[in-house]
Amino acid sequence: MRSLKFSASRGQSLLELVVALSIISVALVALMTLSATTITGITKGRDLFLGYNYAREAMELVQHYRDTNFLLEDPFDDCISAANVPGKCSNRASIAGNVFIVDAYETDWEIFPAAVSDTCLNDPPLEACQLFITSDGKVLHKRGGLGESPTKFYRMLTVEDITDGEFGPQIGIKVVVEVLWQEEKAKSIFLVKEFYDWRSLE
Repeated sequence: MRSLKFSASRGQSLLELVVALSIISVALVALMTLSATTITGITKGRDLFLGYNYAREAMELVQHYRDTNFLLEDPFDDCISAANVPGKCSNRASIAGNVFIVDAYETDWEIFPAAVSDTCLNDPPLEACQLFITSDGKVLHKRGGLGESPTKFYRMLTVEDITDGEFGPQIGIKVVVEVLWQEEKAKSIFLVKEFYDWRSLE
């Protein structure tokens, strides 16, 4: 009868293989976790960068319109406040609210009232404030054209008058830009800036 013999070295090699595989598995899990965390961090950083730049773009457009009014020797807040200017702010009607949207678009020289009177950044946000990307790379609010792809970002402006004293004349406007987007929870960026009619201070 043939006897079976077990090699101690063979058993030791099997044990070493099991230990090695366990170490490799732990390392792979750690590597995959690190990769997922890195990707999440990059995505959040990108969204924060885009959100800030969308907010800054809106504020720069308001400043551009104010400066253009200065150059044209028009009232400083023409088409960037609730008041409508016949023959100039032809793209919108006069409204009583102070919530607006604004786009960098070649035919726009004004800010537009949002579709609601108080806010369009509700829960969930309304499409009236959602930003879209066109097929040629423009970022703007929905205009009903072809090739507009929705983004996760929503943007709105509020405009308030600044007066000289409680009952004095208007000398400026306070503009608040809010950009909102959704990750695990809602994120938002606020920019606040005051624009003055320095000609009234002379």
